[in-house]
Amino acid sequence: RQTMSASFDVATGCCKGSYDAVLISTDLEPDDALALSVLAPRLRGVPTLVVVGEAPVDKRRMAAEILASYGIDSGVVVVQGKMSKVTFPNGVSEAYHNPEQPHSCTLREGGEAAVQQQVECFLQQHERPFALLLKPPHEFLSTPEPLLKKTKAALYGSFNLGELRSSIKAAAGG
Repeated sequence: RQTMSASFDVATGCCKGSYDAVLISTDLEPDDALALSVLAPRLRGVPTLVVVGEAPVDKRRMAAEILASYGIDSGVVVVQGKMSKVTFPNGVSEAYHNPEQPHSCTLREGGEAAVQQQVECFLQQHERPFALLLKPPHEFLSTPEPLLKKTKAALYGSFNLGELRSSIKAAAGG
């Protein structure tokens, strides 16, 4: 187990509690970047795994640069999740690039083939993880039930649920 350096605290609502780690699943669309900026003060010092995806490009560096711009990149691990054919506008991946402010994230290799193991390992290392799901959470489909049971999660958007249902249906041959 990792030693908790800070906690992610949710004061009210159905997710009320104190969490020792945060897993963020994001496509890095503008609404996700805004959510990260709002949550940045609460994420500082909290063990964090960021899973990026939903485009035909590797978004790890962009995620790291966004986190660095908000001052929350220290100790964060970023992994590439499920890619898709969804277009990602040219030049957007450079929007947060600042050569004078390099990121300190760990960019894990392995892509889609390794992300499931990265998610499971992260959840196993923490007693009270929180998952902020800002994109379809494909990477959770094979996560063992005991890990899911101990993870509190918030899912953003009906589009994300619709996409996840479509993926499940396609995987089942339907």
